[in-house]
Amino acid sequence: RVTERGSTLGTEVRAGTVTFMTMAYILLVNPTILKGAGMPFRSVASSTALSAIVGSTFVGVVANLPFGLGPGMGLNAYFAYGVCVANGMTYDVALTAVLIEGIVFALLTICGASTFIQKIMPHNLKHAITVGIGLFQAFI
Repeated sequence: RVTERGSTLGTEVRAGTVTFMTMAYILLVNPTILKGAGMPFRSVASSTALSAIVGSTFVGVVANLPFGLGPGMGLNAYFAYGVCVANGMTYDVALTAVLIEGIVFALLTICGASTFIQKIMPHNLKHAITVGIGLFQAFI
């Protein structure tokens, strides 16, 4: 299937190596950030690696796409510093809130409400949210 896309095995191996090297910093930075919220470094490092392996493998095998997936560092920094540290909340309580919000968002998606909200949201607001997240990451 590699040749069907006009590639070679050597090109794919080099691309995979470059993708890994590009994403490898996450294995240390993510646990370091979440350690600030009180989460154990080794457990977070293991789950960071495992989630990247599972996500990347799933996209590669199921969708047949050469994408590397890993944790979103901006949201992890917000979780650690904006939620846990700033509010004095323990990480287990904050993770419970994340679970509940995930269930709520899944229900909104199933009902079609999230698509409706995305359609009515002005483009300027979408851009402002993106810039705000980037500035937050630069601040940290």
